[in-house]
Amino acid sequence: MGIALIKKIALGMLSLFFTMGSLQAFAQSSLENQAKLLESRLMAPCCWGGSLDQHFSPVSQEMKQEIRSRLQGGESSEQILQSFEQKYGERVLAQPKAEGINILAWVIPLLGMLIGVGIVMLFFRSQLYERSLDQRRQPEPEILAKDSKSQRYEQKIDQELYRS
Repeated sequence: MGIALIKKIALGMLSLFFTMGSLQAFAQSSLENQAKLLESRLMAPCCWGGSLDQHFSPVSQEMKQEIRSRLQGGESSEQILQSFEQKYGERVLAQPKAEGINILAWVIPLLGMLIGVGIVMLFFRSQLYERSLDQRRQPEPEILAKDSKSQRYEQKIDQELYRS
């Protein structure tokens, strides 16, 4: 074997080593992203006041470690979510499932928004209608000038003029 061949083999092994290292780092970052996504989809059972990614209680830390170890073990995100749901109940899910009575949690906000938009549209429509009625009701300037006071003044002026 020549020195050139040994250099090529060494260079190939070195590039393979660095490639494997970067693949492992990529896999780790992918697992970390999956873990963070799962943490945001689960509620912290210590107080049920926020998602797992926002809590640092001992129970939350244990759950985070369990998520990472199970992801490294090859379990899917859905399997992990289902197991936590079985352990803690449906309350552990940050987003309620869109089935059964829980569908109201998805439908009611949409209905509320539609009703609100409808009310606002009706309000503006009535305001425009009233404005157009007011414009139609306003008498013309000539008619405004001849109200009762101005007519009395005109009569007095006419009487004074005709006396002389």
